[in-house]
Amino acid sequence: LLSVAAINTQPFTFHGFLPPKKQQRLSYYQSLKPLSATHVFYESSHRIVDSLSQISTVFGNNTLVVMGRELTKRFEQVFRGQVDTLLNLLETNPKQQKGEFVIAIQAQRPSTTDDLLAEHKNLALYLNQHLAPKVAAKVVADHYGINKKKVYQFILDQSAN
Repeated sequence: LLSVAAINTQPFTFHGFLPPKKQQRLSYYQSLKPLSATHVFYESSHRIVDSLSQISTVFGNNTLVVMGRELTKRFEQVFRGQVDTLLNLLETNPKQQKGEFVIAIQAQRPSTTDDLLAEHKNLALYLNQHLAPKVAAKVVADHYGINKKKVYQFILDQSAN
């Protein structure tokens, strides 16, 4: 599934089959938060709708999911989209609920902010003493999940003073 998923698959974790009971499965999904990697599961035809519904509940209805049905078989299908879209597809067409399923939930990117706090500025200034401004800005931006261009501009402004 990952080879045709057209989503960011690095890093990924393969889990196999999820727990069969609804509450155990829900707890398992909750244990994966935050989605720092792409997670891949097998799912049975009689639990696929419940499983997608739980993914929507735990991670949000805009979560990007790739769902493979009957992979490596003659009539294999791959669906890609927001979890609620795929859930709607299955609920409106019960024939799509048959077969073996593989689900991949894409990792969520951390949200970035444009505000530079004192700790961001301090780290940027410290790293700039040891690294090139561009590299220092990237390290700070990646570490705090902030806008790299803002950090870089801050470093350049400080160097000009």
